Amino acid sequence: MKLRGLTNLIASTAIGVSSFLSSQTASAMNPADGNVEKYALIINGDSRGEKGIFLEDPIDKNFGWLGSVGTYKKLQEMGFEHENMYFLYDDGNPDFLEEKYKETIEFIKEHEFNEPRKDKKATIANLEKAINELSKKVDEDDIFVFAINTHGSYNLISMEGGVLYDSKLDALLERIEPGIGLACIDACHSGYFIKQLSLDNYVVLSATDDQVAWGDRNYGFNRLFLQNLMDAENDTDHNGKVSINESYTATDKEAKEYWKGALPWLKENYQGDREGLGEVTFNPQIVIGANASGDWAISKKSNRPKYPEGDE
Repeated sequence: MKLRGLTNLIASTAIGVSSFLSSQTASAMNPADGNVEKYALIINGDSRGEKGIFLEDPIDKNFGWLGSVGTYKKLQEMGFEHENMYFLYDDGNPDFLEEKYKETIEFIKEHEFNEPRKDKKATIANLEKAINELSKKVDEDDIFVFAINTHGSYNLISMEGGVLYDSKLDALLERIEPGIGLACIDACHSGYFIKQLSLDNYVVLSATDDQVAWGDRNYGFNRLFLQNLMDAENDTDHNGKVSINESYTATDKEAKEYWKGALPWLKENYQGDREGLGEVTFNPQIVIGANASGDWAISKKSNRPKYPEGDE
């Protein structure tokens, strides 16, 4: 099932941004001029509930994998090159036969899983390795996006073979000092988690508050937020760009609308924990670092079909 907490795990055994710029740094960084390097680290930390014996309902199949693939796809649309994107997946064996996002999955298989970085397990050791590599590449003229789909419980999120505490992630991401940084965390209790971080150069977003989050084949917070960064309709102040704050506002509204439409059907048909549905909240949170700005905006926008209809 897709209640993104660790409570059941403990008892029984939980981006991205495009070419955007700050008015304070526009003279030094202009993603539109092509000189800014864009880097990303995309992680599916824990696939529990989406495959194998833990899969309870078809709507949950590959939900985290699809969330990470969708994130990758949106970043590609924003001009991120695969050479600068790092991808880690739970046990290192995602479902490459998944039909949704088929073309993107085939691309990821070829370029992210058949390359020098062959060990793609989402372990803390591999996370540290990726962070160390990125810290040598990303500088104050660059954009860096960290996006994770996983399970979580307040001050920790799940990784392959262990858990990652907020203090550990804080220390790791501090090693990367981009001109523009954004971290998106899609996990249960992620609103509590992000408020324990202190990342000056980042805007940090969570899928919900300190309660239970939700994701399925049709919905993932990170990819919805990225989609909204590219949607011209979200330029509410009509200044020619979509800011993080504008995308956040649109995502908050659309997430709640999705749940309002999905919940009645789930209550009648969901094959997983129906009682747990009452604990789910759709309240995204945002934390803006001391050197960051919610007014950072993408350099170009488009009139793409509304998510999720715009998915492959």
